[in-house]
Amino acid sequence: MKRIPLLVLLLLPAAAHAELPQPAQKPDDALIAAEQTMMTDTGRRGLQQRLRSAVFTVNATQRATHALLTTKRFDGAAVAVIPAAVREVLPEDSFVETVAPKQAAPKPPTSFFDRGLDEATSPFSQRKAPEKTVTSAHQFYLTTADWLTGAEAVTIHVSGRDMPARIAHRDDAQNILILESQPHPDIHPVTIYPPDKPAPGLVYVLLSPNSIQESLTQHALQADMPHLYGTVSHLTARNGYPLFAATGELVGLTVAPNAAHTHASVAPPAVIDRALHPKAYDRTTVETITPQTDR
Repeated sequence: MKRIPLLVLLLLPAAAHAELPQPAQKPDDALIAAEQTMMTDTGRRGLQQRLRSAVFTVNATQRATHALLTTKRFDGAAVAVIPAAVREVLPEDSFVETVAPKQAAPKPPTSFFDRGLDEATSPFSQRKAPEKTVTSAHQFYLTTADWLTGAEAVTIHVSGRDMPARIAHRDDAQNILILESQPHPDIHPVTIYPPDKPAPGLVYVLLSPNSIQESLTQHALQADMPHLYGTVSHLTARNGYPLFAATGELVGLTVAPNAAHTHASVAPPAVIDRALHPKAYDRTTVETITPQTDR
């Protein structure tokens, strides 16, 4: 009978330990930042080589507002994007949609267990939809709209020469602008980071692309509210300089340094998506009123 209190005392620490709070789980954005810090030097050189064919400097000339004033010239940057990203806000005749030809069915296997469900007649079999490719006779770029206000001539520096470009679309509410130029074999557009995913904590900027001063720098990005501007820890790039994730996807566009000159404001992926897909964010409803007459 004297051994029962000793047994109770031995079980009490185990019960108390079981009631301790569980450790908090790490959010997904912390995992993304951890993956980026593991980028090797080879990966950085590969990312810089990839972005070199997607980021280009842009020169804009504004007309003089007075006869005694000289013409103003501004410089910034733009990033080449795939045609499907800007299709919704541009004229439909600017794009061509093609469907990949159906490949010939392979020789049927001799074993029943090796057969697929591509040709199955069952309604439960999921057939793959034909892949559609959107192409265009023009090349499109994204940049911010504020610094190109009043520009009468815009050129994009590609492969050592200045290509003329024009403003195809601008969204002043989101401060996003689309440039259009002739295609070039040295241009390889990028995709846009999904707006519904947490923005990565670390981003990369290609400064002075295709020049002697070219460099790939790493910065911290903070975008807590997706529909508002975020902040990035750099001041050297402005006027539409793009930010990229470690995977090479476009994460944001630099707007301008803040008043304190400690960081810069950035249009995050949700702001870019709102400008390129306005129908998905439209909440207006049209009410139809039918007049009725008393009989």
